[in-house]
Order: sequence, then C-alpha cells, then structure tokens
Amino acid sequence: MTSRRVATSVAIGTAAVLLVTGTAARVASAATSAAVVTDSSVVTAATGPAVDPAVTPTTNHGGAFLIQSQLDRNYCIQVDAGATPGRALSLQQCNSTLPTQRWTFTWNSDQSNLLVDDQGMCVQGRKPQVGVPMTVDYCRFGSVYKFVYTSEGLIENVLTGQCLSIARAGSAAAVFFRPCDPTQKTDVWPISL
Repeated sequence: MTSRRVATSVAIGTAAVLLVTGTAARVASAATSAAVVTDSSVVTAATGPAVDPAVTPTTNHGGAFLIQSQLDRNYCIQVDAGATPGRALSLQQCNSTLPTQRWTFTWNSDQSNLLVDDQGMCVQGRKPQVGVPMTVDYCRFGSVYKFVYTSEGLIENVLTGQCLSIARAGSAAAVFFRPCDPTQKTDVWPISL
C-alpha cells in the first residue's frame, strides 16, 4: 500500500510557501531565495531577490541605449533590419534615429540583463566563437541569453564568461564573442541615450 503526500502552495505577498505533511521540501520563488519546510513548519527562510552568486551584478539597465565601440565611438552595434530570428549584429555608423541601434538592458532578478532589440528579440550566446557574428532570437531566460554590463564597460555572457567584441571599428564589422579583456578597446562598450 502506498501513502500519498498532500502538498499545498500558498502565496503570501511575493513569497511562496510549500506545505508538505510529514516530509521536508526545499522551495524557491522569484522573491525568496529558499525556504525549508519540515512537518508543516518553516525552518529557515530568506527574503529579497534571488541572486545567483556566480553572476557579477550588472551595472546598467533601461531602454533605448546606443552601444558604442570604445575603439571608435562613431560606430554602434546594430542588428540587421527585420523581425525574424537569426539577424546578425554588426557595427555601423552611429545614428540615434535608427531603431535597429537602440537596445534595452532588462534588469533580471539574478542581477543580469537580457539585451533586447527594437523588435523584442534578444542577443543570444549560442555561437561563442571568435569571428562568428552574434545573432538575435526569441527571448528566453536561460543563461545563453543573459549578460552583465560590467563596471569596465564589458558586455559579458553569463553562460560562457566571454564578452562581445569586434576585430575592427568600421561599417559591417562583425560583433562576436571572445575572452573578456578590459584592456582591449575592442571589448569595451560605452552606452549612451
């Protein structure tokens, strides 16, 4: 004969509590890092946003940013026009009136960013190879889509630890991943409105 456990989830404000009779459970919500429940009583609980200790907190969030190259601030990251996944990122002459050069840095609960283009698609890090252009795809919240904007001006992928970079500043220069190096102007991206 098998016994059946009954679990009840209760939402209180932004916290979630899981009640399980006669067993222990570990639960987490977007607003709490974890709570341990044993025999229907809370043993420990933490509050505040859940922060992934492996993610260095981002230093930027908001919308309508131009991402300029430190190598030559006359060039900005632009996504190919259109509304389909797979559009490539490249450098083009900065033009603040072009929506394809405006980027939103979301502010995720783990202190990372998604980089969102004017069509609502996200930069993704599936091809972390030097020289292979970055592309956009439908947004997801997996690590491949998460970045942090560092205090040095690097845009670092959470999954790979590699940064957006260029080989040269000029029209149609590919934007790709490479190991992060804040001493290289090819890896540093000032942002402006």
